[in-house]
Amino acid sequence: MKHLYIFFFSLFVCFAATAETISKNITVDGLNREYSLILPPGFMESEKYPLLVFLHPNGSEVAQFINTFKLEEVAINTNSIVIVPQAWDEQNTDIIDLFTQLTTYDISYPGMSLENVWGAGASISTDVITSKLATISPFLVALFPQAYPNIAASGKIVFNQNVDDVNFINKMIEQIEDSYVIDTDKVFMLGASMGGAMTYKYAYSNESKIKGAVVISGFIGNEVKPTNMALNIPLFVIHSESDSVVAYDGGVLSASIPSTVESIAKAQGCGDATVSDIPNVADDGFLIKSSSYDCDSTNRVLFYSIDKSTHADFLVSNYETGPNDIDYYIESYNFLFGKRINNNVEEIVPNKDFIYPNPTIDHLYVCQSGEYKFFSLDGSMIKQGNVENGVISVGDLNTGLYIFVLENEDGRFLTKISKQ
Repeated sequence: MKHLYIFFFSLFVCFAATAETISKNITVDGLNREYSLILPPGFMESEKYPLLVFLHPNGSEVAQFINTFKLEEVAINTNSIVIVPQAWDEQNTDIIDLFTQLTTYDISYPGMSLENVWGAGASISTDVITSKLATISPFLVALFPQAYPNIAASGKIVFNQNVDDVNFINKMIEQIEDSYVIDTDKVFMLGASMGGAMTYKYAYSNESKIKGAVVISGFIGNEVKPTNMALNIPLFVIHSESDSVVAYDGGVLSASIPSTVESIAKAQGCGDATVSDIPNVADDGFLIKSSSYDCDSTNRVLFYSIDKSTHADFLVSNYETGPNDIDYYIESYNFLFGKRINNNVEEIVPNKDFIYPNPTIDHLYVCQSGEYKFFSLDGSMIKQGNVENGVISVGDLNTGLYIFVLENEDGRFLTKISKQ
């Protein structure tokens, strides 16, 4: 997956904008909760900003997640305030003790940690535990309900059942709204893995403040039982058919992912999905299908399925081994901010730091070398060439807006250019 980067060009003094990351605390339900706040460069207190809420996977630290998902770049490229809350460790001592005992028998659950666990309604049936114990010893099966009567009686393990993370997220958003000017029509949530499960739980709550959501390798927890599957907000889901942690066709954590997406789309009044292949431009061995459901703009549903990518391909910082035909994060931001998504690698994210002036009249100065292309807003290529001495002549372009694309060995750089 390619991301946008900002570099220094040797022939020019190109000042790369930086985002400011601030650690914050808030007390919610008697717990000291932590989160990070990322302000875009040039932040002005009087200006209204979109708010992006990112929810990390199970077991992840906020600082690690910010680095992995390049969230400071997100704040820069979308000119948004980004907040990244930290989940709480598992609070149920019986569950902690049980999992400690299970590890002594080499029983574990892929991707499951008791550190930094969202109260997302994720649960595992005790039948799963007893079946694994039975492969070791029938005695352990009999011992299980005696050692953990409360868990055995409930018939399931519900992770951080008594931690109200919906309330935590809302208190955090309210704290931000008290300090900054937020565009309430552009409050969006992006969740990965169990962060995706928390995104679903939050979106289905009566207290939800978000206007759109992206779920990457996530699921609806078994304990989240909406009376109506409609979220009544735009939803973009990205998942792999080969995910062994959150099973594509359903497993211990959730139901089938494509069935879940289809149920949500149907409940939101969408028609049948238009299925198409994302062009395999990267020739990286991964194939991606896009299922776009025919609905109105406020309830639109988009589903990207990858044929053989692992769960970790979306949750690591080295994207060279994962699908590279598109950048999922650029796709996500375009979806949330209401831009049209094409099955096309030339997507646009605002980035004004590697090219100037913008707007321009005669010339553009570029802090990168490489091959450039200008596209009209309908996707037609208007002009192309190679950057020479860091200068591009644009006097031959008609007045208007263009999508500028620069490609080199470091990646693909995209922005919108205004020619006057």
